[in-house]
Amino acid sequence: MTTQHTENLELGRATTHERSEALNLVYAALASTDRQQAVDATLGELRAGKLSAQALHVARRGGRLVGAALAKPHPGRTAVVWPPQLTAATPELVADQLFAQIDAQLATEGVVIAQVLAHRDAPQDVPRIRRAGYDHLTDLEYLVCGLEHLSAADVEAHDDGSLTFETYRESQASRLAQLIQRTYEGTRDCPQLNDVRDMHDVLAGHRATGQFTPERWSFVLRDGVDVGCLLLAHHFGSTTWELVYMGIVPTARGGGDGLRIVRYAQHSAASHGATSLVLAMDTSND
Repeated sequence: MTTQHTENLELGRATTHERSEALNLVYAALASTDRQQAVDATLGELRAGKLSAQALHVARRGGRLVGAALAKPHPGRTAVVWPPQLTAATPELVADQLFAQIDAQLATEGVVIAQVLAHRDAPQDVPRIRRAGYDHLTDLEYLVCGLEHLSAADVEAHDDGSLTFETYRESQASRLAQLIQRTYEGTRDCPQLNDVRDMHDVLAGHRATGQFTPERWSFVLRDGVDVGCLLLAHHFGSTTWELVYMGIVPTARGGGDGLRIVRYAQHSAASHGATSLVLAMDTSND
Protein backbone atom coordinates (compact mmCIF):
# COMPACT_ATOMS: atom_id res chain seq x y z
CA MET A 1 0.00 0.00 0.00
CA THR A 2 2.86 2.38 0.84
CA THR A 3 4.34 1.76 -2.59
CA GLN A 4 1.05 2.66 -4.23
CA HIS A 5 0.73 5.84 -2.19
CA THR A 6 4.25 6.98 -3.05
CA GLU A 7 4.00 6.35 -6.77
CA ASN A 8 4.67 9.44 -8.88
CA LEU A 9 6.27 11.13 -5.86
CA GLU A 10 8.63 13.98 -6.74
CA LEU A 11 10.98 15.62 -4.26
CA GLY A 12 12.55 19.00 -4.87
CA ARG A 13 12.52 22.67 -3.98
CA ALA A 14 9.44 24.87 -4.03
CA THR A 15 8.93 26.89 -7.17
CA THR A 16 8.18 30.60 -6.83
CA HIS A 17 4.48 29.89 -7.30
CA GLU A 18 4.49 27.12 -4.67
CA ARG A 19 6.24 29.06 -1.92
CA SER A 20 3.19 30.47 -0.17
CA GLU A 21 1.35 27.13 -0.17
CA ALA A 22 4.46 25.28 1.01
CA LEU A 23 5.13 27.72 3.85
CA ASN A 24 1.52 27.59 5.00
CA LEU A 25 2.00 23.83 5.31
CA VAL A 26 5.35 24.20 7.11
CA TYR A 27 3.82 26.57 9.69
CA ALA A 28 0.47 24.75 9.89
CA ALA A 29 0.66 24.26 13.68
CA LEU A 30 0.84 28.00 14.35
CA ALA A 31 -2.22 30.11 15.12
CA SER A 32 -3.57 31.78 11.99
CA THR A 33 -2.18 35.25 12.73
CA ASP A 34 1.25 33.90 13.73
CA ARG A 35 1.25 31.60 10.70
CA GLN A 36 0.58 34.46 8.29
CA GLN A 37 3.32 36.57 9.88
CA ALA A 38 5.78 33.66 9.60
CA VAL A 39 4.82 33.03 5.97
CA ASP A 40 5.14 36.71 5.06
CA ALA A 41 8.51 37.03 6.82
CA THR A 42 9.95 33.96 5.10
CA LEU A 43 8.63 35.02 1.71
CA GLY A 44 10.33 38.36 2.27
CA GLU A 45 13.63 36.62 3.06
CA LEU A 46 13.34 34.55 -0.11
CA ARG A 47 12.54 37.57 -2.29
CA ALA A 48 15.41 39.57 -0.80
CA GLY A 49 17.88 36.74 -1.28
CA LYS A 50 18.51 36.47 2.46
CA LEU A 51 17.28 32.89 2.32
CA SER A 52 18.24 30.51 -0.47
CA ALA A 53 15.50 28.87 -2.50
CA GLN A 54 17.30 25.61 -1.65
CA ALA A 55 16.00 25.89 1.91
CA LEU A 56 12.32 25.23 1.12
CA HIS A 57 11.81 21.52 0.42
CA VAL A 58 8.63 20.06 -1.04
CA ALA A 59 7.14 16.75 -2.06
CA ARG A 60 4.63 16.52 -4.92
CA ARG A 61 2.45 13.70 -6.12
CA GLY A 62 0.66 14.02 -9.41
CA GLY A 63 1.71 17.66 -9.54
CA ARG A 64 0.04 18.39 -6.19
CA LEU A 65 1.93 19.55 -3.09
CA VAL A 66 1.77 16.82 -0.40
CA GLY A 67 4.65 17.76 1.92
CA ALA A 68 6.94 20.64 2.83
CA ALA A 69 9.84 21.41 5.18
CA LEU A 70 12.21 24.31 5.77
CA ALA A 71 15.92 24.25 6.67
CA LYS A 72 17.56 27.62 7.33
CA PRO A 73 21.37 27.67 7.67
CA HIS A 74 22.77 30.26 10.07
CA PRO A 75 26.24 31.72 10.56
CA GLY A 76 28.53 29.57 12.66
CA ARG A 77 27.70 26.36 10.74
CA THR A 78 24.33 25.87 12.42
CA ALA A 79 20.82 25.52 11.04
CA VAL A 80 17.23 25.68 12.21
CA VAL A 81 14.86 23.10 10.71
CA TRP A 82 11.07 23.18 10.59
CA PRO A 83 10.25 19.47 10.23
CA PRO A 84 8.27 18.04 7.33
CA GLN A 85 4.52 18.56 7.38
CA LEU A 86 2.27 16.39 5.21
CA THR A 87 -1.18 16.70 3.76
CA ALA A 88 -3.88 14.23 4.84
CA ALA A 89 -3.39 10.60 3.74
CA THR A 90 0.24 11.20 2.73
CA PRO A 91 2.39 8.31 4.07
CA GLU A 92 5.03 8.93 6.72
CA LEU A 93 7.70 7.71 4.32
CA VAL A 94 7.44 11.07 2.57
CA ALA A 95 8.49 12.88 5.76
CA ASP A 96 11.54 10.61 6.01
CA GLN A 97 12.45 11.37 2.41
CA LEU A 98 12.15 15.11 2.98
CA PHE A 99 14.40 14.83 6.04
CA ALA A 100 16.96 12.94 3.93
CA GLN A 101 16.90 15.76 1.39
CA ILE A 102 17.40 18.31 4.19
CA ASP A 103 20.38 16.33 5.53
CA ALA A 104 21.98 16.37 2.09
CA GLN A 105 21.45 20.14 1.79
CA LEU A 106 22.93 20.91 5.21
CA ALA A 107 25.90 18.60 4.70
CA THR A 108 26.69 20.36 1.42
CA GLU A 109 26.57 23.71 3.22
CA GLY A 110 28.94 22.58 5.98
CA VAL A 111 26.39 22.67 8.81
CA VAL A 112 27.51 20.73 11.92
CA ILE A 113 24.58 21.43 14.29
CA ALA A 114 20.95 21.42 13.19
CA GLN A 115 18.21 22.34 15.64
CA VAL A 116 14.69 21.11 14.91
CA LEU A 117 11.70 23.12 16.08
CA ALA A 118 8.90 20.80 17.22
CA HIS A 119 5.60 22.53 17.92
CA ARG A 120 3.65 21.35 20.96
CA ASP A 121 0.47 21.23 18.88
CA ALA A 122 2.06 18.95 16.27
CA PRO A 123 2.59 15.61 18.07
CA GLN A 124 3.43 13.92 14.77
CA ASP A 125 6.69 15.91 14.68
CA VAL A 126 8.45 13.96 17.45
CA PRO A 127 8.50 10.48 15.84
CA ARG A 128 9.48 12.03 12.50
CA ILE A 129 12.36 13.90 14.13
CA ARG A 130 13.58 10.81 15.99
CA ARG A 131 13.43 8.64 12.86
CA ALA A 132 15.62 11.24 11.13
CA GLY A 133 18.32 10.73 13.78
CA TYR A 134 17.82 13.85 15.88
CA ASP A 135 18.23 13.56 19.66
CA HIS A 136 16.41 15.54 22.33
CA LEU A 137 19.16 17.69 23.84
CA THR A 138 17.25 19.88 26.25
CA ASP A 139 14.27 22.17 26.62
CA LEU A 140 14.76 25.91 26.43
CA GLU A 141 12.79 28.52 28.30
CA TYR A 142 12.71 32.02 26.86
CA LEU A 143 12.69 34.50 29.73
CA VAL A 144 11.91 38.21 29.57
CA CYS A 145 12.62 41.05 31.99
CA GLY A 146 10.67 44.29 31.69
CA LEU A 147 13.03 47.23 32.11
CA GLU A 148 10.59 50.13 32.36
CA HIS A 149 10.63 50.11 36.15
CA LEU A 150 14.24 49.10 36.69
CA SER A 151 15.67 51.44 39.30
CA ALA A 152 19.24 52.53 39.84
CA ALA A 153 18.99 50.92 43.27
CA ASP A 154 18.40 47.53 41.64
CA VAL A 155 21.73 47.83 39.88
CA GLU A 156 23.71 49.57 42.60
CA ALA A 157 22.65 47.06 45.25
CA HIS A 158 24.75 44.44 43.50
CA ASP A 159 27.59 46.65 42.26
CA ASP A 160 30.42 46.43 44.76
CA GLY A 161 32.94 47.97 42.36
CA SER A 162 34.90 44.74 42.04
CA LEU A 163 34.20 44.24 38.34
CA THR A 164 35.09 46.37 35.35
CA PHE A 165 33.62 46.04 31.85
CA GLU A 166 35.89 46.49 28.84
CA THR A 167 34.26 47.03 25.45
CA TYR A 168 35.11 44.38 22.87
CA ARG A 169 36.99 45.35 19.71
CA GLU A 170 37.01 43.37 16.47
CA SER A 171 40.78 42.86 16.78
CA GLN A 172 40.19 40.93 20.03
CA ALA A 173 38.34 37.94 18.56
CA SER A 174 41.02 35.45 19.61
CA ARG A 175 41.05 36.77 23.17
CA LEU A 176 37.25 36.47 23.38
CA ALA A 177 37.25 32.99 21.83
CA GLN A 178 39.79 31.76 24.37
CA LEU A 179 37.81 33.34 27.21
CA ILE A 180 34.51 31.78 26.14
CA GLN A 181 36.26 28.40 25.87
CA ARG A 182 37.33 28.78 29.51
CA THR A 183 33.78 29.66 30.58
CA TYR A 184 32.60 26.34 29.07
CA GLU A 185 34.62 24.39 31.64
CA GLY A 186 32.17 22.68 33.99
CA THR A 187 29.19 24.39 32.35
CA ARG A 188 25.70 23.00 32.88
CA ASP A 189 24.31 24.97 29.94
CA CYS A 190 23.94 22.49 27.04
CA PRO A 191 27.31 20.83 27.86
CA GLN A 192 26.73 18.26 25.08
CA LEU A 193 27.53 21.00 22.55
CA ASN A 194 30.99 21.72 23.93
CA ASP A 195 33.77 21.28 21.36
CA VAL A 196 31.32 20.39 18.56
CA ARG A 197 32.21 23.60 16.73
CA ASP A 198 35.31 25.72 16.42
CA MET A 199 35.17 28.72 18.75
CA HIS A 200 35.25 31.14 15.82
CA ASP A 201 32.10 29.44 14.52
CA VAL A 202 30.58 30.00 17.96
CA LEU A 203 31.44 33.70 17.74
CA ALA A 204 29.96 33.89 14.24
CA GLY A 205 26.72 32.42 15.59
CA HIS A 206 26.61 34.94 18.43
CA ARG A 207 27.27 37.80 16.02
CA ALA A 208 24.26 36.76 13.95
CA THR A 209 21.88 37.11 16.89
CA GLY A 210 19.96 40.36 16.66
CA GLN A 211 21.81 43.45 15.49
CA PHE A 212 25.51 43.08 16.29
CA THR A 213 27.66 46.02 17.34
CA PRO A 214 30.99 45.53 19.17
CA GLU A 215 30.01 48.15 21.75
CA ARG A 216 27.41 45.75 23.17
CA TRP A 217 29.96 43.00 23.85
CA SER A 218 32.17 43.21 26.95
CA PHE A 219 35.05 41.53 28.68
CA VAL A 220 34.46 41.33 32.43
CA LEU A 221 37.58 41.88 34.52
CA ARG A 222 38.60 41.80 38.17
CA ASP A 223 41.93 43.41 39.06
CA GLY A 224 42.75 43.62 35.36
CA VAL A 225 42.22 39.90 34.71
CA ASP A 226 39.47 38.43 32.50
CA VAL A 227 36.93 36.57 34.62
CA GLY A 228 33.94 36.55 32.27
CA CYS A 229 32.21 38.01 29.26
CA LEU A 230 28.85 39.52 28.37
CA LEU A 231 27.36 39.54 24.86
CA LEU A 232 24.27 41.68 24.25
CA ALA A 233 22.35 42.36 21.05
CA HIS A 234 19.56 44.68 19.97
CA HIS A 235 16.67 43.20 18.02
CA PHE A 236 16.27 45.41 14.96
CA GLY A 237 13.03 47.35 14.74
CA SER A 238 12.08 46.76 18.37
CA THR A 239 12.91 47.96 21.88
CA THR A 240 14.05 44.47 22.90
CA TRP A 241 17.62 43.52 23.69
CA GLU A 242 18.88 39.96 24.12
CA LEU A 243 21.40 38.59 26.56
CA VAL A 244 23.07 36.39 23.97
CA TYR A 245 25.73 34.91 26.23
CA MET A 246 27.13 35.45 29.71
CA GLY A 247 29.95 33.27 31.03
CA ILE A 248 32.26 33.18 34.02
CA VAL A 249 35.54 31.27 34.33
CA PRO A 250 35.51 28.47 36.94
CA THR A 251 37.88 30.21 39.39
CA ALA A 252 35.55 33.23 39.64
CA ARG A 253 32.29 31.36 40.23
CA GLY A 254 30.28 31.33 43.43
CA GLY A 255 30.83 34.93 44.47
CA GLY A 256 27.79 36.59 42.95
CA ASP A 257 29.44 37.83 39.77
CA GLY A 258 26.71 36.31 37.64
CA LEU A 259 24.08 38.52 39.26
CA ARG A 260 26.33 41.57 39.01
CA ILE A 261 26.84 40.97 35.29
CA VAL A 262 23.13 40.48 34.64
CA ARG A 263 22.30 43.67 36.54
CA TYR A 264 24.87 45.49 34.39
CA ALA A 265 23.21 44.01 31.28
CA GLN A 266 19.79 45.23 32.42
CA HIS A 267 21.11 48.72 33.16
CA SER A 268 23.01 48.90 29.86
CA ALA A 269 19.95 47.88 27.84
CA ALA A 270 17.63 50.25 29.72
CA SER A 271 20.04 53.18 29.34
CA HIS A 272 19.88 52.71 25.55
CA GLY A 273 16.09 52.81 25.47
CA ALA A 274 15.31 49.09 25.65
CA THR A 275 12.05 48.16 27.36
CA SER A 276 12.82 44.46 27.74
CA LEU A 277 15.76 42.07 27.97
CA VAL A 278 15.29 38.45 26.85
CA LEU A 279 17.38 35.32 27.12
CA ALA A 280 17.15 31.57 26.49
CA MET A 281 17.80 29.18 29.37
CA ASP A 282 18.54 25.47 29.42
CA THR A 283 15.88 24.09 31.79
CA SER A 284 18.22 21.31 32.96
CA ASN A 285 20.71 23.90 34.25
CA ASP A 286 19.81 24.10 37.95
